[in-house]
Amino acid sequence: MTLEEYSRLTKDAHGRTRLYRIYKNMLSRCYSPSKGKGYERYGGRGIRVCTEWLESFDAFRDWALDHGYDEDLELDRIDNNGDYSPENCRFVSHQVNNRNRRNNRLISYKGTVRCLAAWAEASGINYETLRWRLNNSWPLEDAFRKDVNSRA
Repeated sequence: MTLEEYSRLTKDAHGRTRLYRIYKNMLSRCYSPSKGKGYERYGGRGIRVCTEWLESFDAFRDWALDHGYDEDLELDRIDNNGDYSPENCRFVSHQVNNRNRRNNRLISYKGTVRCLAAWAEASGINYETLRWRLNNSWPLEDAFRKDVNSRA
């Protein structure tokens, strides 16, 4: 949807758009302990929304439309400990969003840091196999070898 199409919407109509729901959910997570799904993981940890977006859906909408918003993408904070702001937000796929969660297990191997799911994908090793190996204290070099018998 273009900026012009959004601009034609009345304030009442905003509530029917996906982007407005994303905006309201962002605010709820940060400021509504009783209604905010996941408030303890956002507002409860001190995560806030920048003043510009907090005071104006239109400012958020304009930023979103200029920075890759698409119906198939999700709002993501680049730094999970940072606030919702233009400098710390982006629109990404569901997979990328899930891999940027703060409870992901990050593994540094050969100078690269990735979450376990990304390492499984990159190495061609089944996620559960790789997880089992690492949970059972296998050395990284052995855990990332495809030809190792997992029963060893």
